[in-house]
Amino acid sequence: MKKEKSFEKALRKACSKLEGSYAVVALFSEEKDKLYAMRKESPLLIGIGENENFVASDISAFLKYTKKAVALDDYEYA
Repeated sequence: MKKEKSFEKALRKACSKLEGSYAVVALFSEEKDKLYAMRKESPLLIGIGENENFVASDISAFLKYTKKAVALDDYEYA
């Protein structure tokens, strides 16, 4: 099996093999300043705060901190 050279590529490849609905948020230990998020048929929102961001399936999870949000579309990555 070929080893992927980047975590993002490996994650995209893994998600392409998933069946059914999913919302995934991943952190790679070698890239602690990045979060990866992707979805298919399940809600996933990114909240935009001051010097911070949030990821949740429902906006109510971060409304206390920000009212700015971006909804990911199916098969969209962030």
